[in-house]
Amino acid sequence: MKKFVEMIFRPGTNVGEVIFRFPFAILLIALSTIVFIGLINGFLDDTSETIVRLAFGFGIGAVFSVAGSMFGQSIELDGKRAFVPSIIAIFLTYIVPIIAIGLLQIESYQWVVAFMLAPISVLWLSLSPFIYRAHSTEGSESRAMRSMDIQNRFWWLNHRAIVSAIIAGFGFLLISAGIFAIQMSLSALFGLQTEELLYEYLLPFTGLFLTPLYWMATIPKLDDYQESEILNPDFLSRAIGFMGQYVMVPFLFLYSLILFAYGLQILVTGELPEGMLSWMVLAFTTAGAATWLLSHPAFMRTNVLVLYFRRFWFWLTIVPLILYFMAVATRIDSYGMTEDRVWLLVGGIWAVLLAIAFLSKKFADIRLIPGLALILIASVSVGPWNFINVPKILQAMRLETALNDAARTDESGLKTYEWTDESFKTARGAYLYILKDPRLSEILDRQNINYDKDNIGHNHVTARLGLRNDEEAVIDMTVGEFSRQEGASVDLSQTPYFVGEMRLFLNRSQNIAGLSFELIDDSILVDAGNDQAQNLEFADWILQQDTPWITNPAIDFLINERSFKLIIQKLSIRENTATEKIESLLRVEALLFTDSALPDPN
Repeated sequence: MKKFVEMIFRPGTNVGEVIFRFPFAILLIALSTIVFIGLINGFLDDTSETIVRLAFGFGIGAVFSVAGSMFGQSIELDGKRAFVPSIIAIFLTYIVPIIAIGLLQIESYQWVVAFMLAPISVLWLSLSPFIYRAHSTEGSESRAMRSMDIQNRFWWLNHRAIVSAIIAGFGFLLISAGIFAIQMSLSALFGLQTEELLYEYLLPFTGLFLTPLYWMATIPKLDDYQESEILNPDFLSRAIGFMGQYVMVPFLFLYSLILFAYGLQILVTGELPEGMLSWMVLAFTTAGAATWLLSHPAFMRTNVLVLYFRRFWFWLTIVPLILYFMAVATRIDSYGMTEDRVWLLVGGIWAVLLAIAFLSKKFADIRLIPGLALILIASVSVGPWNFINVPKILQAMRLETALNDAARTDESGLKTYEWTDESFKTARGAYLYILKDPRLSEILDRQNINYDKDNIGHNHVTARLGLRNDEEAVIDMTVGEFSRQEGASVDLSQTPYFVGEMRLFLNRSQNIAGLSFELIDDSILVDAGNDQAQNLEFADWILQQDTPWITNPAIDFLINERSFKLIIQKLSIRENTATEKIESLLRVEALLFTDSALPDPN
């Protein structure tokens, strides 16, 4: 009996070990799980951007903490810890995750693109155990052998971590299927309604907490590495290697021939490559780098195709990369910088640096593949030069230069703009790109253009600048989105009884408690039958709100001698930008309350 009790209540060896290895990461995962369950069950406001960002922040912080812990474990392989690396490990394990959680709360992209912390954390996790120094195995004295040893360890650990993550995900799918079967059985056999408990509590807890906990438990210790696992792999490693040997390598060789043929066509015809080519080449080089990683172990190189792939691959990327930068340069010259083109430049620089490193042999190291990606992604995600902010700055400069070049002032002092076909496309493209950016207002102010500051997309702005196409002479329509402001309270003392939740779409109706609600044009028709109907108009109500926030969400109406209160949660409208008139409501989400309890339908 005693042994049974100990088995049940004493943590198992693996559980205790994983808690010891990753204590702060487990705490952050637990917090993330709690917040997500609170959001799913309505305990927390799912419309609050802060709460949602906090939930994701805890999760990303946990990944950073695991990476910091792995770095700390990497400096203990020789049985002792140096002081400075130990301090760095503490900072990486506990402080960096907190910083990441804080950065996730920043909505503005002026200084940081917070959501990019997710891929940054994963790349850093793959590298963190191999940054401090390369640990040599017994008998490995030369620098080249030490370098190969650390690369083998890097491949071994990440291979194990990725495979175990896939298994953990598959296990969660099996558990989900089991939970579904249990719920259906309890409902059919015993009439028990367990959906809320199983789907809104147990399933999120399993997926968000137990699955990552299992994955962390499967991450091997760094000193568990055996060189025999590289030379004589297990069945799973050989199965994955098969994909590289007989699928990826032949595919890449064939694709490289296609790109070389396209390069030859460009030389013959003299036509510059099109923009789509850049994405094709980026996918090509990324797949090649992934295959290079996959084919690193010695047992893979016994295959003739893999042997030739590793000998010639980076030479094969030279011509495609030349075509790549020609295509990107052509697009930037014609249309300016955009977010996509920033990433194309980053991807191209990454591929070129890899080619230089591996062709030089001296700097060839498979850690460079994720390492360079980490550095480049972080460099365009943090700082005012980030990939969202910089294109807007450059497009604003592009627009203002074009406006200044095209500006003409007549004898009466009226400024007009004379455009060529090329300058028109340049200015119009830049104008549309920064349409929602404050920099456009600053440019229009400097150009002395009169416009409505609350709706900068009015017809008269582009007409005044001469940037409208003939086909755009028709009425402009814009879609406006309203959301209930957090903290916008409503007095329900006179209508305390909740009737139901409403989701209406244009020209569609919904029945709630014997009432029919239909969204027609700019109003909601409430029909109680027996010639009892009322039309709820929204034009004046919208004017009372603080765009895009719903600050006064209640609409009161009386029907069948009963008082009702409609609390608007979200609203979408279609508006004529020229007349500022609401053409129609597109969608309404609301809650309905009444002054007395509804009769029991049974």
